[in-house]
Amino acid sequence: MRSLLFFVVLLRIPATAQHFQHLSFVDQPLGPPPVEWVWAFSEGLAPIITSTDGGEGLQALHIQGNFSTSKAGYMVQRDTSRYPGLQALRVTTRVHVKTGAPSVEFFAYTTTAEGNTLNYQMARAEAANGWQDLALTCWVDENVGILRIGLQFKGEVDLLVDRFEVATAPRATAPLAPALANYTEELLTLVEAHSLVRSSLNMSALRDDLHQLLAGGTSVADLQPVANFFLKSIDKHSFYWSKAEVDAWRGTDAEGAEEPTGEAVFDFPITTGHMIGEDVAYLNMPQFNSGNPAWDTYFADTLHGLIRALDRPGIKGWVLDLRQDHGGNCWPMLAGIGPILGTGVCGSFGAGDDRSEWSYNAGSSMMDDSAQCTVSGPAYVPLDPHPRVAVITGPGTASSGEVVAVAFRGRPDTRSFGAPTAGYSTTNTNFELSDGAMLFLATSVYVDREMNAYGEALPPDEPVADRVDGDAPLERAVQWLRSR
Repeated sequence: MRSLLFFVVLLRIPATAQHFQHLSFVDQPLGPPPVEWVWAFSEGLAPIITSTDGGEGLQALHIQGNFSTSKAGYMVQRDTSRYPGLQALRVTTRVHVKTGAPSVEFFAYTTTAEGNTLNYQMARAEAANGWQDLALTCWVDENVGILRIGLQFKGEVDLLVDRFEVATAPRATAPLAPALANYTEELLTLVEAHSLVRSSLNMSALRDDLHQLLAGGTSVADLQPVANFFLKSIDKHSFYWSKAEVDAWRGTDAEGAEEPTGEAVFDFPITTGHMIGEDVAYLNMPQFNSGNPAWDTYFADTLHGLIRALDRPGIKGWVLDLRQDHGGNCWPMLAGIGPILGTGVCGSFGAGDDRSEWSYNAGSSMMDDSAQCTVSGPAYVPLDPHPRVAVITGPGTASSGEVVAVAFRGRPDTRSFGAPTAGYSTTNTNFELSDGAMLFLATSVYVDREMNAYGEALPPDEPVADRVDGDAPLERAVQWLRSR
């Protein structure tokens, strides 16, 4: 069991509620599709409703284009109305794919009011002769801010669509299959024992909700599509990974053997930086999501090397920009930034007797007395061992990015600028499940070196609004560093 922090992605949502409209094309006027549908297509392409026989109707929407996985096309409509209580929805469409069936994906996608992903379901069209029905089950409750349905195209396609339908599925009454029931109890037992909000949970209601989500399921694999939707109903920072996802995170193949590691296969972003004038060093720390020790060390090594390259006599201070640090694994981040952060305890998970302290010492990030990540060579010590630091945060600073922001709270000669963080300042403790999957459960809040507890967004010491021209938070951070 280890405490790790992971990234989140934030999306914008519309301000007004809207229900699905014009889901059928069989009774629409010929020509362009209804305005409720949002489109993204190659230049010059205009999907149209034609008089081609749509199966049960006389018309269908004709879509034709050449797309790619890196530049997909899509049609999507959003429902921003609210759903009281847990409901299973049956979402269907009818398509006639003439060309490119494997490139046609039918999806249903839910997010919270803040724009965070709750559940994504997808079905791929088959190379059938004639019309085919595609169906998905998705789950909604009061946490859903937007339900999106539509089609995505990732290759050359030529197809007809005659309708979409969204209907409420009946509640399940049959018991779960024994293997699935045992697995859900394994997960629920961990939630009941360790969740940050366990004292307020109604476990009986949660158990019923999970059984409804799994209605018709027969195996452990049936939990994977619904697990994260269920966990988000408990708190926004808990989630589930299948064994395949855990293996990919650890850098192992399907048989569990170690893949080649190190710089040759390191494809994660690393911290970048440059000098601003001759007296201010700028570091831009990105998200970093790995459970592979060699990759972790490489991230920390490159950051030490960057600090070494930028350090020079007469430097006024360092800017640490965390606006693109959406999270991941905090330990390589703390080990890498350690020369600027400084030696000693810089925060903790939790504030009680069972808290786990974070610290930096001689190239290692530590949790209590245990090294979590260590640079491969000698730890760098800057020319000024106690430099001035300006930290920049924003709504993209999340999870592990917020760990780093908290680590600098209360540090001498340090000030933060910009906007509040994303509000994921809670500990993800990972619990390995019996099938090799992993439950990441929010179990405590971040606490800074002065014992201030968080759990929500971190406001900057000095709010600085963005502007169209220039980078106002960065300019103010540099001004502060030079003011000494």
